[in-house]
Amino acid sequence: MTDPNTEQQFWQYIHPIADVTLSLESLRSSIQNLTEEQKTDQLKFIYSLCHSLIDVLKREDPAESEKIKKEIQRDKIFLQLVPVGLINELIQDFSNVELADNLQNKLSVMAVVVGEVPGMDSYLVSELKGQIENLENSKGVSPFRFIHTLRQAILGQDTHAYAETIFPFFRQESTIERQEISWEGQLAWALCLHLFWESFPQLFIDGKEILLKGYIYRSLVVGCDVKDSIMQWLKNAPDAVEYVNRLGIIFSSLSNAEENIITNDQPRQLSTIGELYTIVKNKKLQKINDINNITNTYTTLLNEIKDTQPDSVIKIIAEIITLIDQVESGQISNETGIPSGVADRGEEQKKIIRYGDELVVLIQNFFKDEAGWNNIASYMKQEKKEIKLTNFLDIISESVSLENSKIIEYVHAFLNFLKDQKLISLDKEIIYFDEKDNQFHWDTTV
Repeated sequence: MTDPNTEQQFWQYIHPIADVTLSLESLRSSIQNLTEEQKTDQLKFIYSLCHSLIDVLKREDPAESEKIKKEIQRDKIFLQLVPVGLINELIQDFSNVELADNLQNKLSVMAVVVGEVPGMDSYLVSELKGQIENLENSKGVSPFRFIHTLRQAILGQDTHAYAETIFPFFRQESTIERQEISWEGQLAWALCLHLFWESFPQLFIDGKEILLKGYIYRSLVVGCDVKDSIMQWLKNAPDAVEYVNRLGIIFSSLSNAEENIITNDQPRQLSTIGELYTIVKNKKLQKINDINNITNTYTTLLNEIKDTQPDSVIKIIAEIITLIDQVESGQISNETGIPSGVADRGEEQKKIIRYGDELVVLIQNFFKDEAGWNNIASYMKQEKKEIKLTNFLDIISESVSLENSKIIEYVHAFLNFLKDQKLISLDKEIIYFDEKDNQFHWDTTV
């Protein structure tokens, strides 16, 4: 699948929902006002397609079903790809058969995308690889059935199996530069990106990094629920340390994101998402404590490129930078805490406790050497704190394996730091060497 490698190409077929609705209603009304002689079978079919797509656009979100609500919202996002320009051209000249053929094909495809063509069968996962190869070579594969397969996979039919099958083809040409991307190509990319983000929690680590580094901007352009998918992966973390490890993977990928954004037209200048993040971070005059104000602050700081970018571009760039900042600070979750497996002393079973963002920050600081340890010490010396040192050490001992000498040395250094700070007594040890198995272990009795 050809990679539309610049953001300008990726915007060109996307229209506001209001414009799409108005164009479809205008086309339906214009066909309806034709004489019976002027209403060819083809125009009657286009009329019926307009009617179906307008019905989808006007569906109301059901309060009782989040799943159906999400499906309706996604269908409306896909309908932003309805070819508004082509519709307006046909309204001016209904006698143009070639134009009518082109629009009929595109509206028919959109009807499949939003599930308005019943009775279609999906390709089996085992069939799909061959069908993609045929699609690449334009060999007799049904694009309608292929698109229907993508829709069903996005909705939950073997989502991860389809994503794993398609992803290698998605990666294959990820560095190829193209001057143009077709409408069909844009649609295929939009569907694939939605599929990959639906599968994000199960996707292999390399796949996650590829999406975050190379496609975060374009994913947001086509309406993928990026943050929700990231949160699902974080929520699935077995313990707090793994949660923080996953935050680190996300931050590293996003802060080094390689997608190009045009930041100046005369002369033409490209900046990667990672470069823009660095620029914005360096321009921050003070630390932002209120996470809700970050987007507005970044939007203001990005005003210098606003002359060459529409507001919609600035909004998405600000959204990405806000997300990176939230991940770095551990404040990505809107919930009251994260799951942490903690051994219940005297019990074999683990109990689940929930801490807020404070735990995330403490664990992040644990892995930042003495610079981070000083923050831990300051926190633990507070009279009122949510997490006691014993709780924190329990969490670390449950999640950090003493598997090599570097980790053991690191923990020893942390222990000595705690002693220097008078947070634990000088005779206490939090790890010990067992001569029976010739290995170090955490001392859970301390």
